[in-house]
Amino acid sequence: MPRTQHYTPSRSRLLTAAIAASLAVTAGTLVAAPVAVAGTPAVVSAVTAEAPIAFPLASEVVSAGETGFLSKSDAGEYRWTKLSDGTTSDLGSEEVLGAASDVVVTRPGINTVRLRDMATGAAPVDIWINTLGGGTHTPIGAVGGTVLTSVAPADGGTLLHLVTHEADGSTGNHAVTGLPADASSLTFAAGIPGTALVGYKSAGKSHFAVVDLATRAVTGTYDNQGPVAYTQSAAVSATHVAWVHRKPRSDGYFDDQLIVVDRTSGQVRTLNTGGGAVKVGLVDGWVVYGEDETDPFQYRERPRAVSLTGASGWTPWIDHVTSVTAAPDGSVLVRGGSVAEGEGLYRVRGGASVTRELVAGTGEKTGVSVTSGPDIPAVLDLDKNQGVVPFTIGVSRRNVRVTVMISKAETPTVTEWTSEFRPTEGPTGPGPVTLTWQGNRSAWEGGLTPWGDVTNGDYVWQIGVRPLDGVGQGVGLSGTMKVVRAPKSHDFSDNGSPD
Repeated sequence: MPRTQHYTPSRSRLLTAAIAASLAVTAGTLVAAPVAVAGTPAVVSAVTAEAPIAFPLASEVVSAGETGFLSKSDAGEYRWTKLSDGTTSDLGSEEVLGAASDVVVTRPGINTVRLRDMATGAAPVDIWINTLGGGTHTPIGAVGGTVLTSVAPADGGTLLHLVTHEADGSTGNHAVTGLPADASSLTFAAGIPGTALVGYKSAGKSHFAVVDLATRAVTGTYDNQGPVAYTQSAAVSATHVAWVHRKPRSDGYFDDQLIVVDRTSGQVRTLNTGGGAVKVGLVDGWVVYGEDETDPFQYRERPRAVSLTGASGWTPWIDHVTSVTAAPDGSVLVRGGSVAEGEGLYRVRGGASVTRELVAGTGEKTGVSVTSGPDIPAVLDLDKNQGVVPFTIGVSRRNVRVTVMISKAETPTVTEWTSEFRPTEGPTGPGPVTLTWQGNRSAWEGGLTPWGDVTNGDYVWQIGVRPLDGVGQGVGLSGTMKVVRAPKSHDFSDNGSPD
């Protein structure tokens, strides 16, 4: 069997500067401790215990209540999971409108909305929206059992209504006051108990409005510099509103910026996100945000938490984020991952610092690890298989760059052959990665060695595995092997070819 070991600092000289810089290697995947930026209050306090319940695989979090959370699978199926014991209820693929509540509001048909109280298990309640007065209703969102509808009156224009199922069985249908007369293109952006954040257009520009559901009135409006339909993620709390703005650049591309507004003072704070597809949440005194994993092969900035109480700087709070939703208690639930705790659903809270707790886990690792191999023999006979030698290594996820380097044992700093596997599409989950060698030399980075076949003898091999998305640390392996061939006539260089 070949000798396999993880790199140590004394062996890192065998790597070129490029490979060495890309890998942080130990006897396993490294966990980087969060580091606070100067001037930033305390960082993240992580709970490292295993999650008590399971989070559905290949799914994102959609909404959360006091007793459970709603997730949506990549196939479009919704599932409610109880926090108490992890039991789930399949809700099918009906469009979901609800937020921040145990009441899940779906749209089973074009003329119907359905209210399900997942906490009590009561029979669903259907509201026929085509019978509501005031104009043609189109549901755009819901907070608890309150459904927000965009209404087109017979005499023109657009209104916002709140539709409810009352305790006596009747249906409430009330217009919201405070929107401008020319408001149009209403969208539901975010919600917390008693409050909704709605996007709209007015005077040719995009805006947001905070709606008090109890008084049925707009309590604040905010200018949005980007198209309202673009807002990928937005959040509202008792003190702030936040949304993602797409800012055009001079080269024709766009940058996503995060806009945070104090609801009392009106103070606006603009944060550069470092990328696109940003997901945002608001917790006590903090805004937390991170880039969505829309491209698993693209490097992403680490998610950030920024204090809203005057402290400068930012601090990491988790390793990656794919979806965020507000919870009724003022926390947010985040689907993402931590190298220390793995993939799953985390509850994030604010206060003196930002803390996270693993609520439900998928059982998947966030960091990159080697799960099998490499299958490199101690003695490599290049006369077999026509000299074609596959090097296969199993990895925990395949959005990685895998580099193999081979050097002669007596000159380990001189690379004889190198090859690199870097997927651009295809599966990103766990599986094998294979690179093929034919016993040849390869010129690399300026031609360190001439082309041709390597000679027989002792060699050192090195394999580096680096995450392409920047999440987690790299892993490095090394070992030795002997290259042999049968003697050939007139082969004076001992490389298997006659001279």
